Amino acid sequence: MHLILAVAPDPVVADTNPVVRWLTVFASALGVIIAVRGLRRIPSWILLMSGTKAAATVTKVEIRGSNGERRPMRRPFVAFTTADGRQVTTSPAFYRPRCAKAAGEAVEVRYDARKPERVAVGGFDFQARELVPVAAGILLTVVSVSWSFGH
Repeated sequence: MHLILAVAPDPVVADTNPVVRWLTVFASALGVIIAVRGLRRIPSWILLMSGTKAAATVTKVEIRGSNGERRPMRRPFVAFTTADGRQVTTSPAFYRPRCAKAAGEAVEVRYDARKPERVAVGGFDFQARELVPVAAGILLTVVSVSWSFGH
């Protein structure tokens, strides 16, 4: 017994199937959103690479949302002296679910010489896993766009 298929346009070609076309548009937009959301910490990463280095001490770890929330967020406050002798106590711009830094611990910071309140704390502000969603978003966008143009 032989199965005979009728000749029909390819159902996965984006030009002939509007559902496939919309799925590729959705996948591309989702990829861009994932990548942009992952890149929101670029200012801290740039500061870690190019900021002025200083030795600092963690003065306290701020905990936000600990009153009944599932996952409280934390960030360290650090005190350091700038290259021109100013004493600064500040914290990174964002929180994390965990903070491996403890009050009294010595850390290295990188700060913006023009605005020393902008600080990046070594071991807190960058985690390699933050690059995974960026790479996944870019990959999803490139694959979906190249697939839609290839078909």
